[in-house]
Amino acid sequence: MPTAMTRILDRGLDWTLTSGLRVAFIVAGVLVGLWLYRTLTRRLQALLEGVAPSLEQAKRAATLTRIVRDVGVIAQIAVAGMMVLAELGIDLKPILAAAGIGGLAIGFGAQSLVKAVIIKCRITTKPIQQWRIGREMNRRIKKTFDARGIEIPFPHQTLYWGVAKDGTAPPLRLASAGDGVPLPLQPREHPSV
Repeated sequence: MPTAMTRILDRGLDWTLTSGLRVAFIVAGVLVGLWLYRTLTRRLQALLEGVAPSLEQAKRAATLTRIVRDVGVIAQIAVAGMMVLAELGIDLKPILAAAGIGGLAIGFGAQSLVKAVIIKCRITTKPIQQWRIGREMNRRIKKTFDARGIEIPFPHQTLYWGVAKDGTAPPLRLASAGDGVPLPLQPREHPSV
């Protein structure tokens, strides 16, 4: 009659010869894959830098290569980890469902970050000239945006009074008290309304 210790040893030996061997192959495959991936990312960085890279090219190549490397390493380790968990008998369906829901929540949360583009500019000027130069810079940016048809949606400087039948949205004309016109003004009649 086999004892408890022999049963445990038999099960351990069976697991080692089946799933344990597969886990070892998975780990070895990931290590080889990571080594190959590291070699490929080094070649990619050399390709992106070019023959005689400038400082900016080298920085850009290093940044892009780091992004590609990190994404690849994370993907390889995640897939290998799931394969090992499956070999250990752990059900992956709840884990994948939770990851999907978490990814969806992160996507909705990051939506406002993706929509906003912030452009910052710093200009060094002589004393007392910063306001004049700032106004000139804003004027040139506005002029360039207008020439190229770029509209900044927030904050709105133009108010629209409904949509006409032809699909156009006539602007609502307002005047300030400094214009000599009493406030509030009635909207102008649009010919197609």
